[in-house]
Amino acid sequence: MPTTNRHPNLLIIGASGSVARAFLRRLGGQRCHFGRLVLLDKNRRVLDAPHIDHQRLDYRFVRRHLSLPEDERWFARLLDKHRIQIVLDVSTHPTLPMLSAVDAAGVSYVNTSLNDDDLEVGDLVRRIHPRRDKPRRAPHILCSGMNPGVVNMLVRHGVEHFGKPRQIVHFEYDTSTPVEGWRPIITWSKHEFLTETTWNRTGLYNGKSLQRSPANAIEHREPLHNWLRPVSEMDHCPEAFLVLHEENLTVGRTLGVPSRFLYAIHPRTMRHLIARHREKGTLHARDIEQVDNVTERLEGTDFIAVCLEYPRQRVYYVNQFPNSAVLGANATCAQVAVGVFAGVFTLLYDNLKPRIHFVEDIYDTLYKRFVFANLRIEQFICGRRKGRWVVREHIPELRVRAPHDKAPAVL
Repeated sequence: MPTTNRHPNLLIIGASGSVARAFLRRLGGQRCHFGRLVLLDKNRRVLDAPHIDHQRLDYRFVRRHLSLPEDERWFARLLDKHRIQIVLDVSTHPTLPMLSAVDAAGVSYVNTSLNDDDLEVGDLVRRIHPRRDKPRRAPHILCSGMNPGVVNMLVRHGVEHFGKPRQIVHFEYDTSTPVEGWRPIITWSKHEFLTETTWNRTGLYNGKSLQRSPANAIEHREPLHNWLRPVSEMDHCPEAFLVLHEENLTVGRTLGVPSRFLYAIHPRTMRHLIARHREKGTLHARDIEQVDNVTERLEGTDFIAVCLEYPRQRVYYVNQFPNSAVLGANATCAQVAVGVFAGVFTLLYDNLKPRIHFVEDIYDTLYKRFVFANLRIEQFICGRRKGRWVVREHIPELRVRAPHDKAPAVL
């Protein structure tokens, strides 16, 4: 674009999902930036969703189980009928046919993750990332959630200020659990959780290529306390799943730096899932619940961080989001929604080239300002003392200067 002088029409795919509802909850206050708003989903749950200003959003709802490439003609007619200029995909629909169909229509595309029923994430990154600078019919931003998404903006910020590290570790510790008592729950898509931790192999980026593990993430666990303890006062640090994730693959390829992602949830839930997996050899959707902090309240915090390790110091960027601070969503989806807004508004107000962009590719854009204006990002600089990593400098709320002072940056 940019589309500063017009109000683009927006289509949201997967509009009944938890991330979409977290986005819609805050979109009411930004409705003036868009023309027509169209919501698409296979079910009607969004129509009755609380904490959303349905009247102010003034949307049109389309109910359909979208399947591409089979539905290409129908989808093209939908885009043309509503004159859609931005498609926001917060579904688990396979990415490649969706991206192809949207680009063929000359429409911009934003999503939060790479998905496919047959290809693993490493295969998807290998197909898309090396060809991302190929000219397209419109600019697209892929993997624009929290992780993947915001975290790689934090990595780029660290690289700009401290140089290229010798390794990057992304990690997340989500202690969410129901207020009324423990049950095995997660706060986001059960399908994606099981795909990443159980059904696909895991691995990491070793600085030159994808290094796959013969095991899945449930089986391949690493101590989290090595990375968490210098910057957290949490009493208990469980082992974390080593998860193969988009952000560590794309930023590792871009910088040529080893990168991995460690993921932990409530310790009791992890023990439960590990035991079930050991007993059955796999996990199923019935083994875990998804809780949204709307129909049932949650306690706990989603702690998301990146660590850039240098020969003599570590630089951390941390966001801690408690469920108690969120209305109409859980902490995880509220974090993801910030990355979604950052991607959509960067398309609106920045002159991006018509190509595929990952978040680490668009550092000098509105995206950076949007992240730091809407998430409390802490910076820690740690050094060694008597063989242990200790905090030497702490900035409790990092603020940055960025262009686009006239563009909206605060939700």
